[in-house]
Amino acid sequence: MAQERQQPIGLPAPCILGIDLGTTSVKVALVEKTNRGPSLVASCTEPVQADVPIRDAQLRENEQDVHGIIEALNCCLVSLSPDFTQRVCCIGVSGQMHGVMFWEAGKGSTWTESGGRWTFRPDKVSHLITWQDGRCSPHFLSSLPAPRSHLSVASGYGCATVFWLLKNRYMQIINQKCSLFFYVFGNKVFFKKKLSHILISFKNQVLPPLRLLYA
Repeated sequence: MAQERQQPIGLPAPCILGIDLGTTSVKVALVEKTNRGPSLVASCTEPVQADVPIRDAQLRENEQDVHGIIEALNCCLVSLSPDFTQRVCCIGVSGQMHGVMFWEAGKGSTWTESGGRWTFRPDKVSHLITWQDGRCSPHFLSSLPAPRSHLSVASGYGCATVFWLLKNRYMQIINQKCSLFFYVFGNKVFFKKKLSHILISFKNQVLPPLRLLYA
């Protein structure tokens, strides 16, 4: 039976950073390993004030301004003490699924540095069309190709939203499209050569740590 690796005496314990990009709030938590088990050392919750006014009530739109979401994320991260963040060894992330947003390849964000801390701002990105969007009517969904699965497609799913936008020429489809979750955590945006591992969790499914090639 393999023995558990002990933390060298005198060295601070590593921390795990948890981030949740929710629809109504952003939450972060820092947990460290102690002799008595995991211990919460810091946390922060910021409300997301990003709802976009509905332009056409008949379409049942539901969109959010990505700038407001990232502002909440930045506020949470800035609240954490560098004494703890410098000890982060991996990150667990979760976030709202199914929604879709668009940006230009190779762009989408700008970085600023203040007091030794880096933050990023969205740049030339679309609104996030959320999982609560209702513009895809049952009639429209029935016109889509049948999925090769027992699972059905619903309004608010990113793939259905993209089909709707293309058919109705509602907006220019920029050449990068993805969920908010992967815009932040999978587009080299959040990490910026800071960490080499990431732990991605979707609800109860946990994937092994993935090495970031650009770390």
